[in-house]
Amino acid sequence: MPCAAARVIPSIVNQSLSGSTLVTFGSRMDQLQRKNLLQLLRSISKPIVIDEPVTRVASDISSCGPAFLSFLFEKMIDAAVKTTKITKQQATELITEMVIGMGNLFEEKTYTLTSLREKVTVKGGVTGVGLSVLESECGAMFEHLFNKTQEKFLEDHRKID
Repeated sequence: MPCAAARVIPSIVNQSLSGSTLVTFGSRMDQLQRKNLLQLLRSISKPIVIDEPVTRVASDISSCGPAFLSFLFEKMIDAAVKTTKITKQQATELITEMVIGMGNLFEEKTYTLTSLREKVTVKGGVTGVGLSVLESECGAMFEHLFNKTQEKFLEDHRKID
């Protein structure tokens, strides 16, 4: 199109005035337009400029990620209820508060993903045993996830074309 254009991909977490919003600029957008758009997006999120080739995977992480992680948290809750005497309500409250607390630690830059895992893990302890299970059970799960979302993306584009 012979005009200034940008692609903006929001996330549901922007409802809390946080999270990222993905941005790809068209070639006709000048620096002032780019600056103004980024400033506007900063009022609801952290805008992250991405290159076109990573749009799908970046969107999978930032926009689909909340659904993917919610699914995993629900599975964790269901397993806790199935294998112990905890109630679904208690497990849900614990997961919810844990996620909020983790988010705060990351926002405050207290820990990175790796440093948080290392801080919580005691060699030979319960967390280490649990991480071993995750390591062996997860395998290539996320690679499969990204492959499938990319396939769906390409399928949808073929239908449009």
